[in-house]
Amino acid sequence: MLEFREFHKKGSGLFLRLKGVLYSGRSRYQTIEVLDTEDFGRLLALDGLVMTTEADEFYYHEMLVHPGAVLAPRLERVLIIGGGDGGTLREVARYPEPQHLVMVELDEAVVQAARRYLPTLASAFDDPRLDLQFLDGARFLETTRESFDLVLVDSPDPIGPAEVLFSEGFYARVREHLTETGILVAQTESPVYHRDLIENTARRLKALFATVLFYTAPVPTYPSGFWSFALATNLPREALRVRRPAPEGLRWFHTGMVPALFEAVPAFMKP
Repeated sequence: MLEFREFHKKGSGLFLRLKGVLYSGRSRYQTIEVLDTEDFGRLLALDGLVMTTEADEFYYHEMLVHPGAVLAPRLERVLIIGGGDGGTLREVARYPEPQHLVMVELDEAVVQAARRYLPTLASAFDDPRLDLQFLDGARFLETTRESFDLVLVDSPDPIGPAEVLFSEGFYARVREHLTETGILVAQTESPVYHRDLIENTARRLKALFATVLFYTAPVPTYPSGFWSFALATNLPREALRVRRPAPEGLRWFHTGMVPALFEAVPAFMKP
């Protein structure tokens, strides 16, 4: 019997029964696997850790993208850092307003694997608005002169090359490349297992932005099944209101969530 196992702590974790291994290889950065599970469809794992599955990816991708997208006063220029599976890009591409979509992904091999084995996530890589660049996200921010209305940080766990994507210096560079009304949204790991990271992220963002808010969503195959996100902007909180409807066809997010989204969080995550 084939199984996938990911330990979250020494005595707990996730196991999934597999129907088969669709792809296993190593890029210059990491081991990449696409596995066919019995209960969650196809699964993308990097260095043995779940990045996404077909069955529950919409919880994560919709909640990373749409709260910031419906609140942003402008949505003409969008930057995605990470997200090589394509799910975040797919959600952004649902909106007609973006004229320029920049996606910066370190590992081209992840995109190639997603395009071949995860077509439901990778469906927007041929969008003509997309400028796809394969390089380090922090390096991109150091060299670009562009500004963005929405920046989405779809990072893996803060290990190795991704660790910098949770640093104060990185967030400061994001702020430099946001428009005056721009919004940053970043994934911030599990409130159950990564409380220190969330508290550190809150401290770093509050030193840089006028408004910092956290919110949560279930993601069944992520550690603890409970995930968090940070939204940061120099707009005052009272200026954050729904500016556009969410796209049709979403399975989790809707704009009716917004009034309570930033209140219905654990006490330690409230501003």
